[in-house]
Amino acid sequence: MKRIILDTDIGVDCDDAVALAMLIGFAKSGHCSIEAITTSTTRRGAVASVRAICDYYNYSVKVGQMRQPALACDRMNSYAVELMERYRASDVASDGVALMRRVLAESEEKVTLVSIGPFTNIRRLLESEGDEFSPLGGAELVAEKVDE
Repeated sequence: MKRIILDTDIGVDCDDAVALAMLIGFAKSGHCSIEAITTSTTRRGAVASVRAICDYYNYSVKVGQMRQPALACDRMNSYAVELMERYRASDVASDGVALMRRVLAESEEKVTLVSIGPFTNIRRLLESEGDEFSPLGGAELVAEKVDE
C-alpha cells in the first residue's frame, strides 16, 4: 500500500480540494495511506480548509503548515477563509517541513511525496539539516525514504 505525504497550496482554486477528497476516498478504500498533509502556502485558512475537508469525510491525519516568508500567491484566497469560518476548523498547525521529516524518519517503508502547487516545502525539506527526528540532512533523508 502506498504511503503518501500530500503537499498542497489549497485555497485558491478547486483542484486541491478535489484532489484531497479523491485521495481520502482512495485511502478509505484501502488503496493508500495518507501519512501527513502539509500546506505549501501561508494563506489564511489553508490549514483549516484541509481540516474541514478531512472532517467532512471523517478522516484523521496530521497536518503541517508552511512557515514564513509567504509567497506572492499567498495573497490570493478564493475559498480558504470561507471554509475556515463556515466549518470552524483550526487554522494552526506545526511546521510542515518538521512534520515531513518526522514522518519520513519514522517510516519503515518508502513514502511517496505528492505536491500540488509550489515546491517551497519540498525545497526546504531537501535543504533541511539533521534534527531530533533524524541525523540525516534533508536530501539524504529523501533519498533513503522517498520512492517517488
